[in-house]
This record gives sequence, structure tokens and C-alpha cells, in this order.
Amino acid sequence: MNLRPAFIGLFFALALGSFWYFYEYKGGPEREKSKESAKLVFPELKGQEIVELSALIKDKQGYTLRKNGEAWSLSDPIEAAGDKSQISQSAEEIRDLKNEGVAIEKDADLKQFGLDPFYGSAAFKASSGAAGTLILGSDSPDGQYAYAMVSGKAAVFMVRNFSKARILKDLKAVRDKTVWSFSPSEVQKIDTSIGKGLKLEKDAQGAWALVWPLKVKTRKTAVEDWLTQINQLQIDGFVDEAGKDLKKYGLAAPATKCLVLTLKGDAKPLVLIQGSKAVLEGGGQGRYYRVQDRPLIFSMQEYRERMIEKKTEDLVEKKEATPVPAAKAVKKTAKP
Repeated sequence: MNLRPAFIGLFFALALGSFWYFYEYKGGPEREKSKESAKLVFPELKGQEIVELSALIKDKQGYTLRKNGEAWSLSDPIEAAGDKSQISQSAEEIRDLKNEGVAIEKDADLKQFGLDPFYGSAAFKASSGAAGTLILGSDSPDGQYAYAMVSGKAAVFMVRNFSKARILKDLKAVRDKTVWSFSPSEVQKIDTSIGKGLKLEKDAQGAWALVWPLKVKTRKTAVEDWLTQINQLQIDGFVDEAGKDLKKYGLAAPATKCLVLTLKGDAKPLVLIQGSKAVLEGGGQGRYYRVQDRPLIFSMQEYRERMIEKKTEDLVEKKEATPVPAAKAVKKTAKP
């Protein structure tokens, strides 16, 4: 019996199996990874950190952002803290941006792609010194992509439409919108006129108690949770940076100090001053506010104030009714 053909067939089967295992199974993910890396618009940013970002957007205010350590800040058109999560998303999107297909290699009619004039641009600098500018135009007919090009290069290509939205954000989106920042453990007194009003004080042992409208101990966790909510208050609209015309916004004396937080030691108290009613961008209802000793006048929606409104029963222990012992219960009977 001639077994040579069988051995030859087995050899080729093993060889084919080995090829499939090492090339397709083992090598497939690496090739796919290499393929995706080849699509990077800015391969020089791989493993790098963007430390400066400037954006121009059609019909909107442009801005420049700089990173210092872990914090982002605006340097133009105003100096202010930046919103770390929003800016980090934009920077990461630029770093990982992929070319989803070339529309035209060169000599493009840029107007056809919304690139002359362009919709927006994002210029960046990386920690390595690498720099570049992404120019974004109109959306593709199916709405899934946006046309783009890199400054200094002729090709027009496509990027995912959501990338355009993540990279080009308006000034309000990239600005820090927290009203204030404090450590809840540093607060010693709370005085609020929101709702019916409350006053609380913390003793030397760290226990909180109501002192007005009644004197009673409170649940420590309830007060701590409340202070966390207060610390997370968010600005909805930046109204006046200089804050010179307080009367216009109902913030001139004797405006309501709706919330006063007394801090430990010699730190100045944090005072939230409430002004007149405001119609917010988009039609929502709210009020004007400012923090004492700070120029910025801002607006907040009504629901934010309601979120930090507390009643006595929200903070004190709920007393359970004690049942009367059966032996001592007096049974009333009707007189004859």
C-alpha cells in the first residue's frame, strides 16, 4: 500500500493549518491594528499629549487653551479655568482622529466641501513640540462624515461627523462652569434663605445641628450630602465678566444673600447673591447670581436652586412613635 499521497496530503494540511494559525489567528489583530494606525491623520501625536489648543468656529467666538500640569485654562479671549473633561475629549479626538477616506487628492474646489470659507479649525501643539492645524468643512451628503484637510496639505478627506462635534466646541462648553470649589469638611456654618430658610452650625466634634428655625441635631450624612450638592452647582450662562452694573441684574445692595457658607479659620465666607429673574439662552427660566467679592455675573436655571433647597425634615432624624404598652393601656367605655 502506497502511503506517500496520504503523507503529502497530511503535510499540506498541517502547513495550511499552521499558516492560518500564525497569519490569520495570531497575526490578524496586529495587522488590523497596523491598518488602523495607518489611518491616523496626525501619526506624530501617537503617545503624545496635546498641551495647547486653539479653535476657530464659524459665527462663534474663537479661543485658546493651555494645559498646565493636569489643569486646562483659557488664555484668550479671557483668562479663566477650563473644563477639563470637555477639553480632554477634544484633545484625545484630535490625537486619535482617523482618515475615513480621501475625497480628492489635490486641486480640490474647496468651496464644494465647505472648506473655503471653512466651518472651523483646530490648531494644536504637543508636549513633543509637534504642531498642526485641522480644517473642517461641511458634512457629507449622508451626514455620517465631515470633509477635512490638514493645513499645508492638498488632500481633502473625510472624518466621522461626531469627531467634528467633539473637536469644535463653543467657548461656553470648554469653560469651567462650577460656581465655586470648596472642601465640605471646611464648612462650619450654613445660612440659607432658599425656601423657608435654615441655619446650621457644626460643633467641635464635627456634629451638625439646626439652630434656626428650631434647635435640633441633624443627620451628619444628610448635611454632608447637601454640601456636596452645593459644591457641584453649575453656571448656565456667563452674563457679565466685569460685573459693573449690578442694578441691571437685581444684584445691587440690598440684594438677597441666599446662601452663606462660613469656613474654618480665617478663610472668607462663600456668599451666593441672588438677583432678578432671567430668561436664559434657549428660553429657560432662571435668575442672575454672583459670588460675593467676584466680578462675574452669571445665570442659573431655576431647578438648580430647587436642588439645593432643604427643609428641616430633610436633615433631622425621623422620630419613630413609641407604642403604648398593652398593660398600661386605658380602655375607655361608654357611661351607662
